[in-house]
Amino acid sequence: MVGVEVACSSCGKETELFLPEGVVPELFSPPELTAPSPPTPYIQMGNAAAQTGNSDPAKGLGIASMILGICSITIFPFLAPIPAVICGHKSRKISKQSNTSPSGMALAGLITGYLGLIPLLYIFVVLIALVLHYL
Repeated sequence: MVGVEVACSSCGKETELFLPEGVVPELFSPPELTAPSPPTPYIQMGNAAAQTGNSDPAKGLGIASMILGICSITIFPFLAPIPAVICGHKSRKISKQSNTSPSGMALAGLITGYLGLIPLLYIFVVLIALVLHYL
């Protein structure tokens, strides 16, 4: 180790550095202090597709159809099948008119909606048979 005296470039005070033999110290200046840049005045947050108008209108109907279809075979078997089928068909029609691929969620809503209609049709047929039997 070799001691080398170096003067500080900012205050001028001399300091002794101990470096391995053969290493020559480089002269350097302290980093320049700059003020931080001001914050950007406007920051957009949120869904960019909704802001630019590039969202597919059929996508929302497809999601609604799927949710209603799932509800038609689980939670609300008497209320949800018909809206699920209507939303699914509307979503697929809008997709075809706008030349986009139909949503798989709309198809899932159609399938589950029609499955939810089966018990309704069965109950309807049984009620008709009972009414006709007792008349």
